[in-house]
Amino acid sequence: MRFRASTGSHLRQLQAGQDYLVRGIFERIRLGAHFGGPGISGHVELQSSGAFGDTATTDDGLSQPLPVGLQQGYVHIDIAGIDGLDVELGRMALEYGRGRHVGSYDFHDSGNAFDGLKLHYGVAEFLDIDGVAVQIRRNSAQPDEERTLVGTYLVGRPVDGLRADVYLLYLRDGRVALRAELQTVGLRMEWRPTGWLVLETEAAVQFGDLQPQDYATPQDHLASSAVATVEASGRLGVPLRLGLYGAQHSGDRDAADNQSAAWRPLYPSLDQVVGLLQIFAPSNLRQLGGHFGGDILASLAFDIDVRACASMAGAPLPAFGGPLVPAGDGWRYSGTEVDARLTWRPLPHSELLLAAGAFAPARWLAVEVGSGPSRQFLLQWSSRF
Repeated sequence: MRFRASTGSHLRQLQAGQDYLVRGIFERIRLGAHFGGPGISGHVELQSSGAFGDTATTDDGLSQPLPVGLQQGYVHIDIAGIDGLDVELGRMALEYGRGRHVGSYDFHDSGNAFDGLKLHYGVAEFLDIDGVAVQIRRNSAQPDEERTLVGTYLVGRPVDGLRADVYLLYLRDGRVALRAELQTVGLRMEWRPTGWLVLETEAAVQFGDLQPQDYATPQDHLASSAVATVEASGRLGVPLRLGLYGAQHSGDRDAADNQSAAWRPLYPSLDQVVGLLQIFAPSNLRQLGGHFGGDILASLAFDIDVRACASMAGAPLPAFGGPLVPAGDGWRYSGTEVDARLTWRPLPHSELLLAAGAFAPARWLAVEVGSGPSRQFLLQWSSRF
């Protein structure tokens, strides 16, 4: 069960087209049951999400309460005679890596849901292989236009402290605005050389073709995405965490050359990928930043994130309805976001979150979208039973 009260300023002009509301009081209630016996089990989770108060309004109408819908509902079957092989059928939440390409988007008021099947094979602690074939549902109450995701995700742990993820994902997006067939191939490496240091890198290439409604012929598509993080933890009176972060998602320098180079996001947990305010879409974007956090008490933690943002190409920014990045070499500072979170867990399975975010746009962007610095504040209570 989740209740969230939030307010903000200058966020409507800068929002990245998400159905995430920034002002009002919102609820998300999930009620689930797990049942079954040896070899077969089931999971059902119902969800209702919506908003209260006449200040909770948006142009897309999603401020109206959503009816109770099926967020998850799947059957888990262990394949007889084959150790480590099982299948899940139905509607499920999927989360791979750190949710950069496929995630459950749990911070969102509704979250992502996927209809189809997942085939899993595991070998002890060394290897996990998932094969997925799903239709995408943006939330449990309103089906998305047809988007089919098929692929394989492999996680290997050859030695202690080292994890390697390899994935191949095929997306057929039937939206008239895109009409695309895209393949995404990627590798994620996570290495823990010591107990206090974590090094991570992830890179992916995306290729295929797309033909939006206003294009007479298909465009060849070739794009890339890359992320690197360094995280250290220690103790200075209290446990502390420090990290550095860098990411880039390619952009399209020339929209008229029949070559598409802008990274097309799949279904990420957007708050994890681009920040708490979710201002930017992960396309035509470079971010550099850092993280500082710690545990003040056993039940009280703080986190601060800073992300400096820049465009990667002299082309429209998809996050802002298309303002054109000034011409030149394409690399252009767009603004900086600072997020702060205070998390208190007074009871097991219960959490109180106090969060604030601020985005200071670059001067050219502020002029282009007619907006100054953006701010958001939220207070959220979550409980699991």
